[in-house]
Amino acid sequence: MRLSLTRSCVCSLLCSALAGGLLDVRAAPAASGQNALEALHVPELEAGFHLLYELKPEEAHKQFEAWQKSHPQDPLGSASEAAAYLFEECYRQGVLTSEFFLDDKRFLGQIPLKPDPKLRAPFFASVKQAQDLALLRLKAHPEDTLANCKARV
Repeated sequence: MRLSLTRSCVCSLLCSALAGGLLDVRAAPAASGQNALEALHVPELEAGFHLLYELKPEEAHKQFEAWQKSHPQDPLGSASEAAAYLFEECYRQGVLTSEFFLDDKRFLGQIPLKPDPKLRAPFFASVKQAQDLALLRLKAHPEDTLANCKARV
């Protein structure tokens, strides 16, 4: 039961952080004068997310890693990498299927999920790297609302 409560709390926090970050991005323009939603439109990263939706996580990770190498100071690459690990784990656990929500025992946590320890460390490393890069960007440009959003996710 404790694992189920922990899992529910983590899912709630992730959803709140993502929703809250998106709302903040829409509310304020980016420091560059560019619309913040336009700043989030990165075709190379979008291609990586499409690979995830096609259930090709290895290819998606390669796409995100390539983008990170060409944009080492941008936290969006690390955040995308973290999202890929989270998506991969949710898919592996069957959370992305309707069957998960139709099975009360699974949905309510009576059947414990077993996270893949190989995905845990790189997920948290990617989250930390994204936050660190966003905080560095905020120190240099405190008015950068997009960096502020990335730092909080």
